[in-house]
Amino acid sequence: MRTPVGTTAAEATNFFWHCHVAVKLIDELPETTATKGHALRAVRMATLCAAGSNGVQYASDKARMKREAHGKPWGKCGLIKEHVIPASLVRTLVLEELKATRNQELVAFSLVDSNENANWLTPEVIAQFRQYPRAWQAAKIIRDWTLLAWVTDHEHKELDGRGLGERMPTGWAPGQNRFARYTNCNIAVSRI
Repeated sequence: MRTPVGTTAAEATNFFWHCHVAVKLIDELPETTATKGHALRAVRMATLCAAGSNGVQYASDKARMKREAHGKPWGKCGLIKEHVIPASLVRTLVLEELKATRNQELVAFSLVDSNENANWLTPEVIAQFRQYPRAWQAAKIIRDWTLLAWVTDHEHKELDGRGLGERMPTGWAPGQNRFARYTNCNIAVSRI
């Protein structure tokens, strides 16, 4: 998992709660349009907490040019903060993982063996995840698949226009190019 950039203790706490809520919705309620929508919202909020307030790591070339022309911070230039992997796909990955392990007793997991978790999870949050290991299952997927990028409004509309606003291109599978949506729309993206 990537270490979030600038994640605060409050964001780490909220990250746990959003993961926990998503798991409860998926595990304990029937899969309906309403519960799927609420689970998606919980996952989306968890992704934002996992990324941290300064967690946008990529930008399109046109977003860079617009920022340079305005001379303002990224969030003040009329750019759109976008999930490179749509949050709806992240929710699906969480759902698949939780369904696959629904009746299994989870083995003990290591939450603090790496510096990346110790750098942003407080002892209280670690204790909460230890108490709810299914929330940690969701958290690992959410952190692994959360990646944000700045794009222009025009680029965002281009993604939507090609049917890639909330999904990856047809034939895409986890493990392939995470930037496939942008590649499909000829949007050049690079690390900030």
